[in-house]
Amino acid sequence: MLGFFNHNVIHNPLFFVFAIVAIGMWIGSLKLKGLSLGPSGVLFVGIMFGHFFPIMVSNPRQPSAMTIAAVSNVGLLLFAFAIGLQAGPRFFELFKKRGIQFVIVGVATACMAALAAVLVTKIFHYRSELGLGLFTGALNCTPALAGEIDTARRVGMEDKIVSVGFGLAYPFAAFFVVLLVQLLPILTRTSADKAMRQAKDDDANANSNQKIHRQTLRITNPYYVHKTVGDLKDLHFTNANISRLQRDGVVTPVLPDTQIQLDDILLAVGTKEELSKLRPVGDLVDEALSIMKAPQSDITYKDLVVSRKDVFGKRFDTIHSWEEFHVVVTRIRRDNTEFLPSPGFILEPGDVVRAVGTADSVEALASKIGREERRLDETSLLPFVAGIAAGILLGKLPLSLPGGLVVTLGMAGGPFTVALVLAKLGRIGPISAYVPAAARFLARDLGLILFLAGTGAKAGSAFFQVLQHVGPTVILAGAIISLVAVATSFTLTFKVMKWNLLIASGALSATMFNPPALAAVSELAPSPAPALGFASVYPISMIATIAAAQVLVLIMHALH
Repeated sequence: MLGFFNHNVIHNPLFFVFAIVAIGMWIGSLKLKGLSLGPSGVLFVGIMFGHFFPIMVSNPRQPSAMTIAAVSNVGLLLFAFAIGLQAGPRFFELFKKRGIQFVIVGVATACMAALAAVLVTKIFHYRSELGLGLFTGALNCTPALAGEIDTARRVGMEDKIVSVGFGLAYPFAAFFVVLLVQLLPILTRTSADKAMRQAKDDDANANSNQKIHRQTLRITNPYYVHKTVGDLKDLHFTNANISRLQRDGVVTPVLPDTQIQLDDILLAVGTKEELSKLRPVGDLVDEALSIMKAPQSDITYKDLVVSRKDVFGKRFDTIHSWEEFHVVVTRIRRDNTEFLPSPGFILEPGDVVRAVGTADSVEALASKIGREERRLDETSLLPFVAGIAAGILLGKLPLSLPGGLVVTLGMAGGPFTVALVLAKLGRIGPISAYVPAAARFLARDLGLILFLAGTGAKAGSAFFQVLQHVGPTVILAGAIISLVAVATSFTLTFKVMKWNLLIASGALSATMFNPPALAAVSELAPSPAPALGFASVYPISMIATIAAAQVLVLIMHALH
């Protein structure tokens, strides 16, 4: 019985990995004064398992070590690809607006931290591998650690020492940044509430031209009598949508051939610029064309979720909502962003279409574009696995840098880059790249903990020996790198570029890859500004840090 337990449990590599994951997730969920390790609990439990059961991971040629490494690599691929899918749409949109600033912040923070890592490695006479781990640990950047490990293996460096360095530097960075962002309002003498109000005003000014509004007009210009709604839109070249008409107290849906009479009240939806083009037709009135005001009318509206595969990737004008179904689509919402439905708008899974018309006509349109949201939970594995495969190939391609340096994106950077592009394109030919949010989150979280379990176990076989050899100064070395990165990021965003405090704090959380810090900033004031700062800088920082980590491997190897 003891032999069975020893062979099938203690020395079973799959049980070994998932035991680390289970215990690590439990420990990571424990909170002390609102702080917790989160998924990093898996890393530290993995280190302990690797220390007490080194036979499982110490020899990379053993079947158990090979299995654990394979599971860890699969986790890395899932994690990197899911992160790219999540960041892709927002990344390209934000890059167009303020891309140069995001690049400066992300690249400068990664480069200054890398320089600090080189200096502390030389000052404290550490092994190059340890300095590499301190760099990624001080920034909390797990994908960059994966890139370092991959590159270190290729150049013949001892990659498990890299993981040890990561584990030694990580705790200070994780907790220090969470504490710091909560103290920034005091240190900068800027009230969080004041920063929230300023961010709200700035956002309103920046988005005033894109936000969709409602407007009601009473027809007072005789020129438009007997003209149709279609004529009215054509005459004024407006994309605003006219969805309802009130005549003699009765609210009805508007069709392309609906004729206009004096004193009709129209409800139009669009941006301020598009709505202003309709002003010549009459006077603005404060009249709500509510369905409840006219119960005798059959008008209704409904939010329809695009879920039928035969309309995925089709232009909006091909569904003929107006011509065929006599339904007005006033707006389309995608990922919390609203759009006016222009003819060339490409419909994608999960788009929410606001349809206005009679109950029967709206139901008819729903039958065409979809009403079963459960279909959106069905994941097509083809783009997912094909994307990962393409990412593996891209990660192997050598990239030449100035000075003769040759790097690769590696197993983290390759899938991440492919996922960014897929998320932006939405589809490649007939294949949709849509992956449900639940599937993305599962791949991201499962991939991360599998990677951390394998990485931690391998690091554990040498963790305490290295710590005993280098002494407690290694904690100071990691802290120095973290402080350099924090100072670079916050100085650039808050002092030089004059970003709002909440946005700058969110960006700081991104450059330090610290979601708990983002949560701490968000609790300072009920504002989306911290999340905006995080989302803006995170993809650039991720790419810059992954690249910097691999270049740093080559530099450290050359200096060794």
